[in-house]
Amino acid sequence: MSRRDLERINFLKSEIKRLIEQVIILKRQDQDIKPTVRQIWELSKEKFILETKANKSLKVYEGIIFTVGTTPQPLILNILANKPKAVYFIYTDLSESFINIIMEETKLNETQTQKGRMPNNSIIALFRLIKRGLYFLNEEKGIALEKIAIDPTGGTKVMSAGCGLATSILDLDILYVGNEKYNTALRRPEPGSEILENFPNPKKILMNDKLIEDMEVSRSKVLQISQYFKDITNTHIIYLALKTGILLSQISYIESHELDENVFAGFVSGLSEFTKEVAKNLGKSQSSISHNKPNSMDCYGFKMTIFNGEYIRLIVISNESVGNLMGEKLYKFLDEYENFHIDDLRVFTGVIDNFSDFPEKMKEMLAIDLNEKCILNKNKIYQYQKNPTIIYVLNDWYEKIRATSALTSFYPVTIPNVLMRELGIDEKEARYWTYDLFKEKMIIPIEE
Repeated sequence: MSRRDLERINFLKSEIKRLIEQVIILKRQDQDIKPTVRQIWELSKEKFILETKANKSLKVYEGIIFTVGTTPQPLILNILANKPKAVYFIYTDLSESFINIIMEETKLNETQTQKGRMPNNSIIALFRLIKRGLYFLNEEKGIALEKIAIDPTGGTKVMSAGCGLATSILDLDILYVGNEKYNTALRRPEPGSEILENFPNPKKILMNDKLIEDMEVSRSKVLQISQYFKDITNTHIIYLALKTGILLSQISYIESHELDENVFAGFVSGLSEFTKEVAKNLGKSQSSISHNKPNSMDCYGFKMTIFNGEYIRLIVISNESVGNLMGEKLYKFLDEYENFHIDDLRVFTGVIDNFSDFPEKMKEMLAIDLNEKCILNKNKIYQYQKNPTIIYVLNDWYEKIRATSALTSFYPVTIPNVLMRELGIDEKEARYWTYDLFKEKMIIPIEE
């Protein structure tokens, strides 16, 4: 990037910021904001073009297939930055009128464009239109296939899902205009924070990395991870206690699970004596208590599952009994945690602060922070190539909840319902993909 361009971009950033603050004030005073919004848009276009030109990692495409929604700005930005020779628009009855706005702002002429109407919410219909667009760009306009991309930024959820399918089948790369910031005062993505991203088609990435087998997840793996996700998100409290009954630490998700804390108050206050009583009930001596099989019992309408180590035990309060995978991980945690704190445990001096690392270490091994408020990792989501369709659907849902409500975060346990509703997959598969998104850091806990 030249020094001149850098200085211009910095100037544009400061001007856009100043004008956004002005818009917020005008809105509060119920005054006309249209002239100022138009100024912001003109500056945003210039900034976007300069930044895109400076990004040498972006591939330039001569032909682009667009899905058109009721927000034309991202499509306009993409066309201005890429300057394609020809484009193909896929529109609905609601979005057709916006094609004229796009063509006017980008100075595209009739010979450079063709359009196709999507008659209904059908992925098959969309796929046929994408093939028609590919024929127009490749056969009629003579653009090489490797220089054609698809941009699913606009349009409906079905369009996004269909584009994800088409990229793999038709070997198309993906272009996407996202935003780096969200403005809570405007309740929309912040003007001027737009960014252009391009991604090679998922099939090529997976083949090159020899990860194509990840697309063919075994049903047994889905069932195992689904149960694990359910176990984690059904867990309300995990206590760490000495086997003598002294409470060392705990992790509580009562608030996030919308439970009445009073339900557990008496249990928590009397935990020391309670764990001693548990030891008696489970066996006449410590040596008779199983070290590799959890003990489960009902407790105030919940399940209490106890995992015993040599010196310490974990007490898990959840809705249901813990499944095999979580059980294995809890026993592994006990072994490693005892080894790490062996000196503190062999001769316990009463210093409970020595075990303050318990919550963080539990999160590292068990992903227990699935119970915490999270956000979608906008900087990484389009690097997730195992299932691009899920990313399109999830991003669309996330943008809508941010735009239509004050919410900027969510609990991961809500995601399976979104995937089931939008993609028609079963609950177990939806849990599997949600856990994988969390594991791959596409969904990340909010930093307190």
